[in-house]
Amino acid sequence: MSNPSLRGRTNTAAFMVGAAVAVIGLVAIAALWRLLASEGATGFAVGALVALILAGALLAVVSVLVLREVFTVLGLIERGAATAQQAAKGDLNIRVLRIGRKDELGRMLNGLNHVLDLTEEFAKDTGAAMKRAGAKEYFRYIPLQGLRGDYSTYAEMINKVLGDMDARDQETHAFEKNVHDMVSQVASATTGIGRTAQTMAGRSESAGGRSITVGEAAETTTQLASAVSDSTRQLAQAINEIAQQVTQSASVAQNAVADIGETVERMNGLADSVSQIGVVVQLINDIAAQTNLLALNATIEAARAGEAGKGFAVVANEVKHLANQTAKATEDISRQVGAVQGAAQAAAAGVEGVVATIRTIDGIASAIAGAVQEQEAVTRDISAHIDEVAAKASEVSENVAHLSQSTAQACGGTVRVIWSARALSKVVEELNAEVNAYVSKVR
Repeated sequence: MSNPSLRGRTNTAAFMVGAAVAVIGLVAIAALWRLLASEGATGFAVGALVALILAGALLAVVSVLVLREVFTVLGLIERGAATAQQAAKGDLNIRVLRIGRKDELGRMLNGLNHVLDLTEEFAKDTGAAMKRAGAKEYFRYIPLQGLRGDYSTYAEMINKVLGDMDARDQETHAFEKNVHDMVSQVASATTGIGRTAQTMAGRSESAGGRSITVGEAAETTTQLASAVSDSTRQLAQAINEIAQQVTQSASVAQNAVADIGETVERMNGLADSVSQIGVVVQLINDIAAQTNLLALNATIEAARAGEAGKGFAVVANEVKHLANQTAKATEDISRQVGAVQGAAQAAAAGVEGVVATIRTIDGIASAIAGAVQEQEAVTRDISAHIDEVAAKASEVSENVAHLSQSTAQACGGTVRVIWSARALSKVVEELNAEVNAYVSKVR
């Protein structure tokens, strides 16, 4: 918007200058005219009048040029003022156009345009950076290229603040993650402590009961130590008897192996005899089949002979009947022979298993004999340690009494640990809620 007071003062000044020039010209012309009208007018007066008229015309032309320049300057000033006022209202896109001057006024208006260029670019870059920062994205910085003076200083300050905000945001994320991890670990550890404390309480209670039992057992052990010593001596005597019995068992096992070997040979002979019986039975079966066939042929021939062959037919039928019975008998014999043969083979296999078992028993008996010898030495060591066991049993009784007292104290401490773990769990939950609230506020 133009400045009415400046425009009015300029118009008034121009009007006054024009009026003054006109008045001066009219006064000069009137004076020269009176001079020329007088009787004493000379050629000099006429020339002066002409010169005065020319000077007035020149003054008028100069006045017009001066007024034109004044109005041109006034227009540029008005446009510069309007641009500055629009920029002051927030319109950074406006510029002073068509300046066309390189003097002080032109440099001033071009400087105003340059300031507006820098301000608009700075505002756009700052707005874009702030917009991304509002979305918690701090990668957008203000370019420093082309910025000078305070613009560059302010841009560096804003970029530094954005960098600090980015670092703070990353630290906040890391802090949140670390705190959540630590809270989770503490919560897990608290839960584990509670479970462990409960387990310890149960075990302490159980240990208390067991310590009493152990004390009673220790006293019983002391009483039994002497009895064990007597039993150990009896055990040594029994071991000697066992050694003798084992030696005798080994001898009997060897004799049994020899006897069973003969039995195996006899069973094998029985199996061979049964095989021969099977061959004979098969031969009888073949003969019965041939007899049956001959009886059948005789029956056919008797039928052809008619009445004369009836007696022969009866005999043939009897022979056929006997042949069939013989075949059935041989089949039964074959089955029985097969069963006997299978039983003989099974018996032979069983005897072989018995032989293997007896040999194993023989080996075990030999191992037992060696173990018995070692057991004699062990028995002597046991007898030597029994007295030491009796002495240690007394010490165990005393230690069990102390253990019972310590167990009671541990049980009480475990209960306090359980209470502390529950209280710590509540504190962890409250800490987690406070951390979440703090992180939300920081963001």
